[in-house]
Amino acid sequence: GSHMLRDRLAGLPRAERTAELVRLVRTSTATVLGHDDPKAVRATTPFKELGFDSLAAVRLRNLLNAATGLRLPSTLVFDHPNASAVAGFLDAELG
Repeated sequence: GSHMLRDRLAGLPRAERTAELVRLVRTSTATVLGHDDPKAVRATTPFKELGFDSLAAVRLRNLLNAATGLRLPSTLVFDHPNASAVAGFLDAELG
């Protein structure tokens, strides 16, 4: 669960932490959108362009809450428009 993620991130250099979080967001986004391959989700493609609606936004937030143990805002994908931006936010929140 979330403790394993935090422990794994704690031991990583900054660039690898960021890469790990981007991977998490891309994988979660792919799951929400029904893609088998996270590579279908580019880190810089806006969620809007990926076809996100408010239900998809809530589903992504819930998946990331579960993965990180954080309580993320429901406005997450509106405040942070792509996977890379969300990963940066998660990194800051996980401290």
